[in-house]
Amino acid sequence: MSNDLIEDLLSGLILSDLEIMYFGFFSAMFQFMKYTFVFIIMIVGLLTLTRLRGVYIQQRSKGILKEEDQLGKVRLIIGTLYICFGFGILFNYMIYFLIWILSPLPKGLVYSLIEIGSRYIPESYLFLRERLLIYIHPIIALASFLGIIYFFLSFYYLINNNRVISNPHGLIRLLIKSVVMIIFLGFSTSFPYLV
Repeated sequence: MSNDLIEDLLSGLILSDLEIMYFGFFSAMFQFMKYTFVFIIMIVGLLTLTRLRGVYIQQRSKGILKEEDQLGKVRLIIGTLYICFGFGILFNYMIYFLIWILSPLPKGLVYSLIEIGSRYIPESYLFLRERLLIYIHPIIALASFLGIIYFFLSFYYLINNNRVISNPHGLIRLLIKSVVMIIFLGFSTSFPYLV
């Protein structure tokens, strides 16, 4: 998490050492997860491309024509996109692009629920709601980032699986869970923390 984001979130607040450790923990955690996510995406892209080569060799040995291969071009595109996306996140230009593209979308249903709930809080306690939002925002962003990871991995598994899916119900549940997490928590909630 960049220092500018921390300053924007905590403008006007006096922080104790415990609060500084709390936000420092999330800053370090998001940076670690960023590089781990980049590594996973690039490995997935490379595995997709190398699997494409193995499928091509098998098809040639069996005498299957290139025109009959339905998923060859899809795997090539998906593998290349995963690698480009990994480099984009690594060098932050994809993060800025996604923040810009997704800025018109609503933040997430959780923020609407908090806003509705704050209507019933007396005026004298509204400062507590603002302070609470500052503390739970990194947790919401972390859960949103997990939803994005689930979505990418389930999408990869659906595209890159030649055989019958061993647990289709689990894969569909994971895909639905990731979409619900993204809609509820917001798709772009975690992106500023990754910069």
